[in-house]
Amino acid sequence: TASTKLQRYEELMDEIRAIGIENPAAEPLTEDEKLLRELMAEHIASRYPEDPETGEPRIDNPSDVFKVKTLMGDVPPKPGPTLEDAMRVYVAEKLDGTEFEFRKKLRRVERIVANVHAALDPVPPLDQWTRDTAKKVRDHYLSLGLKPASVRRELNTLKGLITCFITEKEAGFENPFRNLDLPKNVEAVSEARYPLPDEVKDQITALIIGKAKKDVQLLWRLLDGTGARIAEITGLRVQDVIVDGELPHIKIRAHSE
Repeated sequence: TASTKLQRYEELMDEIRAIGIENPAAEPLTEDEKLLRELMAEHIASRYPEDPETGEPRIDNPSDVFKVKTLMGDVPPKPGPTLEDAMRVYVAEKLDGTEFEFRKKLRRVERIVANVHAALDPVPPLDQWTRDTAKKVRDHYLSLGLKPASVRRELNTLKGLITCFITEKEAGFENPFRNLDLPKNVEAVSEARYPLPDEVKDQITALIIGKAKKDVQLLWRLLDGTGARIAEITGLRVQDVIVDGELPHIKIRAHSE
């Protein structure tokens, strides 16, 4: 995979440090430091032919152009981190398992990154993301027709990916997905509970009455008659079932044991 701009920037800075320049961006410099840097820059430039008109070396290798500029005090600005930079860090730090498990997790991360590119064209550097940027990604997922739970799961992974980069690289920006919720109307739909269609309920009832054990039949009759959840019915105590009086009913309440 090709290096990102930020990754290549850091690689070139490491190469400059390797030739004896501890802090390539340091300033001001002493006269001895300036002389040393000039000699190093001239050594790099000496490998290239001179322009007959200007007498300056024709340095056509971008890496050497970068090194000469940096050595001469014209340090190129550091590129902003991209989503791909964050993905590299996340994959290295968080993905594990067998080869099959690792590749499965990697494909999921790659799919999420692809969806971000579909939502944002172009994708800005991470340190330029705003709340609106995060919402565009969220709304793109919602437009795909995914269930709210699936959208939330994808966004949580994306948030974790960015958080991992911020932590590992000690980046000075906040995660735009922090405390980002789904729109209230979407949340309401996701929490809604719809009854089983009558024809489905009748088929389930026939199956349970015809083949299930007696206790399961009783549980189903309570579920069918009250609309309660399975956990609420299976957690009932004898004292919670009220059969005396004009209106038999059950009490749904928590028990300590």
